[in-house]
Amino acid sequence: MKLDGQFFDGKTSVRHPVAVEVVGGELVIVGKGIEGRTPLGRIDIGECLDGGALTLRLPDGSSCEVANGNALEAMIDGAGRRPPLMVVLQRNAISAVAALVLLIGLVVSGYRWGLPWTAEQLAPRIPQAAVSKLGDLVLRSLDREVLKPSTLSIERQRALRAGTDALAAAQALPAHKLLFRGSPQLGANAFALPGGTIVVLDRLVAQASDEQVIAVIAHELGHIAHHHPMRRLIHDAVISTAVAAYLGDLSAAVASATALVLSASYSRDYELEADRYAAERLVATGRDPLVLVALLEKLDRRTGGASLISTHPDLAARTAALRRIGADRQSAVTGPSTQ
Repeated sequence: MKLDGQFFDGKTSVRHPVAVEVVGGELVIVGKGIEGRTPLGRIDIGECLDGGALTLRLPDGSSCEVANGNALEAMIDGAGRRPPLMVVLQRNAISAVAALVLLIGLVVSGYRWGLPWTAEQLAPRIPQAAVSKLGDLVLRSLDREVLKPSTLSIERQRALRAGTDALAAAQALPAHKLLFRGSPQLGANAFALPGGTIVVLDRLVAQASDEQVIAVIAHELGHIAHHHPMRRLIHDAVISTAVAAYLGDLSAAVASATALVLSASYSRDYELEADRYAAERLVATGRDPLVLVALLEKLDRRTGGASLISTHPDLAARTAALRRIGADRQSAVTGPSTQ
């Protein structure tokens, strides 16, 4: 049986109508000025969706497309040429289900472990100039949308800056810039941006002592030290944000980072990591890390909307961990109790 096909010589895009058949284990193609026989074993046979065309690629770079792919496949199978393994697997229901399960497993594993690991490795390697530029653009976006100039007195701002600078007594702080802003929408809050900018909001300062605000700033410094803003951004953007930042196209990155600030920010692991950094830095400079616990518990009692609690979740786990860290660090500094 002969089938109608279209022959392409591999040099031009001109279609040549031909007749195609399988004879004695060979593919026979005949048309105007075209006549050839090629052993089936030397032909690259494409995949054919049910009812679709089938493309055959010949050794000399030419190809032939047959509209009735099912009929041609039947002729090839009848000549003893087995279909490609991929085609066999696709036609087998068990193999298809197994492939789907494997694919889902790979996607879940990549999201659960692969992306966090990639983000952790990649974030410190992104050029600082690109990260800083991203942070500046995010800050501008926030200043337009939800932030307002701070109404804190200059004296209070200076006192908090001085207290923050004192955290460097035991060890240098990561590069950072401390800013104060107001925001009715974001409430009693503070957050770190890519590039090292820490924004402390007026409502947080109004509800906390200087020591408590400095403890919050130490927590945000922990996010910066561990590259959490960029790690979370890379994770959420599935690597594309980092590529865009590296290449200089930051529009998508700014949108993603702005949304990150306005939503629940970090995972429990990130929060606990930043808490540990803050507790160790506070103890090393003679401060009590439990002031952060006291502030978190006070805000939890007072606020029902946007606050440091709503964007920094897992209060019970965090306060318990902070108490343990504070006790351990105090014991290391003062020595074990003799009681």
